[in-house]
Amino acid sequence: MARRLGISRTTVDSHFKILEEAGYMRVIKRSLGRGKGSEVHRFFSDVPITDNYLEYLMGHLEKELSTDRTT
Repeated sequence: MARRLGISRTTVDSHFKILEEAGYMRVIKRSLGRGKGSEVHRFFSDVPITDNYLEYLMGHLEKELSTDRTT
């Protein structure tokens, strides 16, 4: 994103932090297992994301990630 916009990664990170502190962005980090790394999912909204809505998003995220997409 930073490269595409022609700005520094630090600038992008600082804006993400502002959005997260204001409640317009939520970050979910998932472990892929020991030694397999992790995934980071960022959710953005034009209105602050409530805890209830975050639970709803997490439920759908888990459902999507657990679905076998080989068919």
